[in-house]
Order: sequence, then C-alpha cells, then structure tokens
Amino acid sequence: MRELQSRPIPMPTEITQAYWDGAKNHQLMIQRCQRCKTYYHLPVASCAKCAGNEEAILKFENVSGKGLIFTHTLIRDTRMKGFADIMPYPVVLVELAEQPRLIHYANMPTTKLEDIRIGRPVEVMFFEIGDGFTLPDFRLASD
Repeated sequence: MRELQSRPIPMPTEITQAYWDGAKNHQLMIQRCQRCKTYYHLPVASCAKCAGNEEAILKFENVSGKGLIFTHTLIRDTRMKGFADIMPYPVVLVELAEQPRLIHYANMPTTKLEDIRIGRPVEVMFFEIGDGFTLPDFRLASD
C-alpha cells in the first residue's frame, strides 16, 4: 500500500467551496437539484434538467461515500508535481451509489494496484494534504 505524501493544493471557486468545506469535515458533499433531485459532480451553475425553472435550486448534500469502481487507469506521467514520487499511481472513476452515472474521480492511495478492479465496491476516505485542505479518496469497502 502506498500513501501519497503531497498533493497539489486545490483552488476552490464559489461553486466548489461547499465540496471542499465538506471534505475538511470528512463529509462527501455532492451538489443536487432540490426540484428534480438530480445529483451533479463536478458542480454546475444550473440544473440541466430544470433549465430556467425558478424552483431549480442547487444545494450540496452529504452522500454515503459508497460506490463501485466504474473504470480506472494507471498514471505514469511524471510531469505532475506532487505525484512524481509515487509513480505509477491509480486514478479511479467511482460510480456513487446515490445515482447511476454519478461519477467521482479519485485516487486509491492505500490500495494495492492489483486489487483495483472494475465493479469492486469502494468507500470514501479522507486524506489531509496541508494548508487546511482535505481530499476525498477511496479505498476498498470494508463491508
């Protein structure tokens, strides 16, 4: 198992701030339209399904943090600062349990590379990277 020692620091925007605040509190916060109940990740400025409807209000909600590995790849590009010391490293796309095709990109820093397979159940974990930032990553589900 490999732990990432350092990561690039995220740059929150007005739209993404609630996501990062949730991560700092070890909560996976995903944006959801309060009218049609559709989740969005990455966060968006307006609901595509409710386009123009005044009742379409987007709010961040705490989700279970459970899902399945939808797909994954192994990164070998050493140009990314903060990752060169752990090459190669996995990037996984996790389909969150709350909604089909609700995909969250992440790493699995504490999982052996050979254990990362499509369809495996995973759960969120949180990794503090300094400067007050915490990243949600995933590990194999313990259940």
